[in-house]
Amino acid sequence: MRSLARLVVFALAFTTPLAVTLTTPLAAQQITPAQLHGALIGRWTGTLEYKDYSPPYGRVTLPTIFEIAPRKDGGVMLHAIYDDGPGKTVTSDDRFILSADGATLDWTGTKEKTPEIFRVLVLSRDVSTQEIRLVGEWEGADDNKPATIRETITLAASALTVLKEVRFTGGTYSFRHEYRMTRASVAP
Repeated sequence: MRSLARLVVFALAFTTPLAVTLTTPLAAQQITPAQLHGALIGRWTGTLEYKDYSPPYGRVTLPTIFEIAPRKDGGVMLHAIYDDGPGKTVTSDDRFILSADGATLDWTGTKEKTPEIFRVLVLSRDVSTQEIRLVGEWEGADDNKPATIRETITLAASALTVLKEVRFTGGTYSFRHEYRMTRASVAP
């Protein structure tokens, strides 16, 4: 009986990882920087929901527009327009450039003095849904405290979400903000 149990454990140890190894490449495929940048180009409408660090410390939702256009260096420029209440519009501009090897992402506001360079942890396209997923992290600050920042981008033909989470020293990841966007047009 003991020999049979060892045989089953031995068989599982070698067949289970092999099955995972064989099916993983079929479920996801790599994506190039040009493919990612090209898929982002266009006009997107939706909302930004964020955690407010000032009283009353709740979550705030703003109507938001993204106009994403190609840059000469192969990346894209993300122009964001936020409706921040009656008669108040706020804008921002970010460069978004995935490195040629897909290992880093430069996602930096044009007014920032220090580049925000993310380590890319996941970059793939689901074969069945064609959904692109990118997860990146960088060491920075949030609410004037050192933190690890994690951005998760999920991009489908007509939907884009960007989830930002922060982890303060010794803590776990928590919600910072999330964009939920729908494609309005292919070209801005």
